[in-house]
Amino acid sequence: MNGDIMIKKLVSCFSAVLLLVCQFAVMSFASQPVKLTLSGGEVYAGEELTVNLFISDNSNLSGAAIKINYDKSMLEYVSGEAGGIIDSSATVSVKNIENSSGSYVNFTYMSPSATITAEGILLSVKFKALESAAGSTDLTLTIDSPGDFVDGNLSKLSYTVENSKITVINNNASPSETNSAEDSQTDLTESAPDNQTAESTENGQTNGEDTNGAKPSDNTVKIVLIIAAGIVLIAVGATAVILEKRKKKG
Repeated sequence: MNGDIMIKKLVSCFSAVLLLVCQFAVMSFASQPVKLTLSGGEVYAGEELTVNLFISDNSNLSGAAIKINYDKSMLEYVSGEAGGIIDSSATVSVKNIENSSGSYVNFTYMSPSATITAEGILLSVKFKALESAAGSTDLTLTIDSPGDFVDGNLSKLSYTVENSKITVINNNASPSETNSAEDSQTDLTESAPDNQTAESTENGQTNGEDTNGAKPSDNTVKIVLIIAAGIVLIAVGATAVILEKRKKKG
């Protein structure tokens, strides 16, 4: 009888541990940053190229104000439109801005009643490579403040950015002109405010919101380790109960 009671207690204890592990797993995956990715590619001088802004799944994005920075000495803005994953009831604006501080496509989106959960194209922008352009040019994405990227509760979302490059092929340009164009390109990623950029890579950046100091892969490793530890505890507890019962029978 005592052995049965002990088994029931151990089962209850281990069930509670596994429940905590599952809750931790859900919270860890939910806290993963939203990934924003800009496409790039090659285009001949004088021709057009469509650049897509992709967003990862389960973002729950409700509002955004995003800038795609480009070099107007290499590219000319043609048009922009919202991606297919955006609900038709959403308020969307795509404007080309050129001023003393630079050139960028300003994309704003607001939809409190229908947040984005699917993975796909958030925005498509068509550029034309200038006839005089040659070499590579950077495309960079910036979000000015945390309040410009929020979920359905208007809470700021953590995000990462993967920027891109466009290479303009110009058969009429001399090798020296092409090399000069490539050498003249500077990193268009501005010194973002502390609330936006905490770390960067060659083609991307991560905003500085708290992600518990871990990347998505780190969260996955932690979850696996905790689940493994729970399984070991269950095995050890079950073995102890079996041995105890054998001793009593002996």
